[in-house]
Amino acid sequence: MSDIINFINDLFGIESRTTAPIIITLLVFLTGQIIISLKAFWIGIIKRRTTRKLFIEIIREAIKKSRKQEKIFIEISEFVEFDRISDISLTRMQFYGLKFFDDVGFNLVYQSYFFGIENLTLFNSKRSKSKAFYKCIDVLKSVDFWTNASYVKIEELLNSYNEYGQERNHALTNLESLVEKLITNFIDNPKFHEDEYLAELSGINASYQKLKNTKPHIVHEKLIVPLTNLNIQFKANDDILLMNRYLRQASLQYLNMNKVLKTIRKQLFLYSSSFRYNYRVLEKSFETLNRRLCL
Repeated sequence: MSDIINFINDLFGIESRTTAPIIITLLVFLTGQIIISLKAFWIGIIKRRTTRKLFIEIIREAIKKSRKQEKIFIEISEFVEFDRISDISLTRMQFYGLKFFDDVGFNLVYQSYFFGIENLTLFNSKRSKSKAFYKCIDVLKSVDFWTNASYVKIEELLNSYNEYGQERNHALTNLESLVEKLITNFIDNPKFHEDEYLAELSGINASYQKLKNTKPHIVHEKLIVPLTNLNIQFKANDDILLMNRYLRQASLQYLNMNKVLKTIRKQLFLYSSSFRYNYRVLEKSFETLNRRLCL
């Protein structure tokens, strides 16, 4: 220590009694700076670790929700039949992961994985981590978007199905009223008893009335198709022409309803496949992103 003091004295031409206080002051200052730097260093590590843990929870929640959503869409697809579509219940799943990510901020999350001594990696590892990080962000956006958009689309299709169903029911009401009028005349008026058309019409209606299942596909198969085929065989009068009009309306709306069902099945398959892809990519990217090759 005395050698250092003598060196400083000779270098700056000052007395020993002046040098000692200067050295003490410098040591105190340097010690303070080291403490401040170490504190900032550890605060940075803790902050990055906290942010990283939050992001990990967001990813895990996205994986969990994607798995659940895939299962929900598969289950809903089992109800997309004329017999069961009325039993469909759409309960929209909520996903707040992207909102939490936005609240934290892209920069802080990025820094938590790529800044600091704890994140030092080999070059190739850093490149794969960076790719995995951005893939996670893309999938989070996809999960957030499709969680809402998929339900909006399915609800639109179900509304279309119900609208077609209402138009079909209106045509069926008119058709049944006409058939009932013709059959009443057939029964009440003896001069119609030998009418072959009315006899066959009465038989078709009697078979239809015995049905317990009046779902659209059954009505179409047991009433619309037989009446259409019947009317083709006979010369068209005003009643047959009017009936054909109702039959065409009911048949058209039935075909529209069937087309909507096929579209719903297709959409549900695409959505379930999309969410399955999402959680598989997230799992793989999550593993790469959190693989430790650091000092």
